[in-house]
Amino acid sequence: MLYQVLARKYRPQLFEEVVGQDHITRTLSNAIQQNRIANAYLFVGPRGTGKTSTARIFAKALNCEKGPTTHPCNVCPICQDISKGTSFNVLEFDAASNTQVEKIRDIILDTVKYAPTSGLYKVYLIDEVHMLSNHSFNALLKTLEEPPAHVKFIFATTDPQKIPGTILSRCQRFDLKPIPSAQIVQQLKKICAAEKIEIDAAALDAIARGAEGGLRDAESALDQLISFCGSKIVEDDVLRVFGLASHQQIRGLSDALIEGNTSAALERLEEVSVSGKDLSRVLTDLLEHMRHLMLFQVSPDSAKDLSEVEASTLRAQSGLIETDALLRMLDQLILAERNMKNALSKKIYFEMALVKASRVRDDASIDVVIKHLRALQQGQPVSEPAPKTSAAAPTPAAQRPAPRPATQPSSPANPGPSSTPVATPEQAPTIEVPVTKDAASAWKFIIDTARIERALIVSPLLAGRPMSLEKNELKVGFPSESSFQMESLLLTPKNKDFLTELLSRFMGTPAILRLEVDSSIPAPPPKEGKEVQPSAPTSTQVSVKKPEPQKPAPTARPPSSSSDKTASGTKPEFAKEFIGENDLPAPLPKKSEEELMNDPLIKQALELFKGRIVEVRTPKEQQ
Repeated sequence: MLYQVLARKYRPQLFEEVVGQDHITRTLSNAIQQNRIANAYLFVGPRGTGKTSTARIFAKALNCEKGPTTHPCNVCPICQDISKGTSFNVLEFDAASNTQVEKIRDIILDTVKYAPTSGLYKVYLIDEVHMLSNHSFNALLKTLEEPPAHVKFIFATTDPQKIPGTILSRCQRFDLKPIPSAQIVQQLKKICAAEKIEIDAAALDAIARGAEGGLRDAESALDQLISFCGSKIVEDDVLRVFGLASHQQIRGLSDALIEGNTSAALERLEEVSVSGKDLSRVLTDLLEHMRHLMLFQVSPDSAKDLSEVEASTLRAQSGLIETDALLRMLDQLILAERNMKNALSKKIYFEMALVKASRVRDDASIDVVIKHLRALQQGQPVSEPAPKTSAAAPTPAAQRPAPRPATQPSSPANPGPSSTPVATPEQAPTIEVPVTKDAASAWKFIIDTARIERALIVSPLLAGRPMSLEKNELKVGFPSESSFQMESLLLTPKNKDFLTELLSRFMGTPAILRLEVDSSIPAPPPKEGKEVQPSAPTSTQVSVKKPEPQKPAPTARPPSSSSDKTASGTKPEFAKEFIGENDLPAPLPKKSEEELMNDPLIKQALELFKGRIVEVRTPKEQQ
């Protein structure tokens, strides 16, 4: 007897034997039971997922001597002929070889009018139907929509985008999905048991991983391995024959990236490259593993279709890295995969991706940076979250951040009797709602509260002037010169909702805030140097100035002077109505460049954001 390859020998003959496509076999079985059989069906899916096998089973179910039935007997002559591909009632042909309209007329259009010689239906099974020409599709249209009662069409394709919409609208479409690795492994185990082949679990996992969701590819690979190894197959044989990287090698690369160990990642890559593995395939496997890790962090149930070895690896790694950092790693690996497709030296792009991906672990997101800046602005202690590490690899003492000083210079240089102590996270300052409900009190409450809760928008708020407060609606005018800041900062949905919530808090009921440009409002006086928000009583907002000779610092300020200035600029006239003279920070002492380099606060900022001082400029130089 002639040898038959495993993919044909173990081809499914019943709906329940089709692997991984339960949603399709169930629908077809119900259609047969309810006598709701359509004129045409379209099976879409990647190679080796069961499109043609499902179509043949459906044809047997329609024409079996016991049918139509959901369980064809596979014994009667009709079932036997369909399984062998010799039935006159089931005409199967490849559209890639018969693209011309003349072939369609000869094979289909001229024969549909004849009744089947046996069975109930004449079935036309067209594989790779997307290869037909437009003229062939047009010739099929009328027959496809209104075929004789005894004719059924079944199309199969891997590229449905190339099929005209007029054809798609006349078919019931079924999408076959890639078969999960766990189900491929189970099917290969059954085949090996029937063929009396001894194979270990790691080898089965490697074959399933290389098949990429196609059962036929996995069966063909097993067939090749049996010819190469005989009756006993181990993982090394699979890796050597197909050039795949082992699960341990992929895990070694992923562990190095998660730990941020660049040198270890490059060493793992060198080992894989020296062993002759296909680097493009190694990168694809690494990407797939990191994708599974991301999905496992979001939803642990996503690992149910993976093997136990892969699932245990995901459980071990999921607690060692944040999801945001993992997403940044995936961005780098995806970019490298795109660049490697047409590159002559694939290893260079792979190495660049590993270096970049291993460093993004410690990168702070923009949300974290803003949070730290706000904490520094309010004089609150900022603690950098410790990176996640495994119990087996604790953080070395030399790499731990230096302890923060016990005290921080967070009060004004010359504190007055009304100086307010810096709030700690456990005791955040609150603003009492005044009893008087007028426009000026409402706007002052908004500014004072924003200084604590969202200090970055206080500076543009100071240019506004309250106009009226009627029926819970506060109108605030801004000079024409401040229109850009008002529109770009204060009228953003996030900030507008925040300010409206403050007004509602002041009124004790839902309120409306309207910010408008009023040309009658005078512009604030010109500012000298670089502005520091008057609301920040901390030493973090510093306008760096070089010592200027023959210009001593003022020792006292008149309480009602019209030229009242802070260390960073001129205070707007309208701001005087809401900020007392004693609430302003005292002039900051001028420091030399060397003193700035040694300033504890600047050192902490450099350590926190892992930065370095490039240049020191005076406000005049910045202008």
